[in-house]
Amino acid sequence: MKKLIFLSFLLFSVNSHAVRWEKVVDVDGDSYYVDVENIKKHNGFVYYWTMYDYLEPYAELGYLSGIGKYKADCEKKRQTWLTLTLYSLNMGKGKLLSDEKPNQTVLLDPRMPMYKAMEFACKRKNSRILTPSEFTSQIKKETKKKLEEFFNRN
Repeated sequence: MKKLIFLSFLLFSVNSHAVRWEKVVDVDGDSYYVDVENIKKHNGFVYYWTMYDYLEPYAELGYLSGIGKYKADCEKKRQTWLTLTLYSLNMGKGKLLSDEKPNQTVLLDPRMPMYKAMEFACKRKNSRILTPSEFTSQIKKETKKKLEEFFNRN
């Protein structure tokens, strides 16, 4: 059980998974990015990672950045928030302040920065449709990569 908890924590707390963050919107100095190398399509949904980078520390936790994984229904303009990791420094660096798995689905207002990120991911032409076996294989590869990165940093 302890190994399972450790692996769950590890999978969603290692922040160096992105190959290439691309800025999709900037609002009053706060920037929102999408990892363009990890946009995937599966079973009618688009999966993608977003990073938010704030000019000033945000709310009570005082985080300056966050990385989240989302599942989007591009037709209905809804997104499910799968994971959220908050950091003390910009660009997903520094101390890990929070690691959550909200699994919350929301209908976004088109004026929101997160809507712009979802729209960007949905329109991305180079995202691939994965077969069920490719999807499973991709998850295994991402897990292995995150474990290797974690142990190489320590």
